[in-house]
Amino acid sequence: MARRLFLAYVAVVFGPLALATAAFAIRDLLARRGRPPSAGNGHAEAGALENTVEEVKAT
Repeated sequence: MARRLFLAYVAVVFGPLALATAAFAIRDLLARRGRPPSAGNGHAEAGALENTVEEVKAT
């Protein structure tokens, strides 16, 4: 009897958490599926790096 109560408690407490986690993971996977890979955030470009170095030297 105690085992059944414990399993019911675990299912009630962690069940919704597991479902929400799975739902968000599936949503993110589906959202990423249609997009092309990212080319970076712009900081890897030579011009952006030169501007950053000049700004640091100026201060």
